[in-house]
Amino acid sequence: MCVLGPATEEIVYRGLVYEQFLHFLPESGAILLNSLLFGLAHGSPVQMLTACVAGILLSLARKKTGTVLAAVLMHMAMNILVAIL
Repeated sequence: MCVLGPATEEIVYRGLVYEQFLHFLPESGAILLNSLLFGLAHGSPVQMLTACVAGILLSLARKKTGTVLAAVLMHMAMNILVAIL
């Protein structure tokens, strides 16, 4: 939940999926669609909403740094916080 899950999800969503969306969408559209898909993959309505918002933040980190690693580390930190709170 705190290491493998975030790393895998970020490689898929902020790596592969986001890059593919950039081929036919403007960057803002790629971020929004990617984040919506990320939210839908998280089950309950509350988790979907929070995951969608997190997806936007993670996508912006990916965009700003140019690497998926920033999104992976942020996602890990968020999951750790959720696990301990």
